[in-house]
Amino acid sequence: MKRLVLLLSVFLAWALFAPKRSVHSAPGRLPFPTRDSHARIDLADANAVKAWCDELHTTEERLRAAISKAGTAEAAVRYELELAS
Repeated sequence: MKRLVLLLSVFLAWALFAPKRSVHSAPGRLPFPTRDSHARIDLADANAVKAWCDELHTTEERLRAAISKAGTAEAAVRYELELAS
């Protein structure tokens, strides 16, 4: 029982005081990668580009600029678009 309490307290301390990292420090983001943070944006597919523009409330030009700067990971592109706003 003592080990469990110690383990939980260490985890909570880590979760509260861990240094924030670039993509995961965006507001509303968890401090660890999730399944959704691994989504990729495919610029070769015109329908996908339109869908991503609608999803991210941006233009195709801004989306392409964010991808060229941050890569194709959805989380990184969202963060880059938030910084650009």
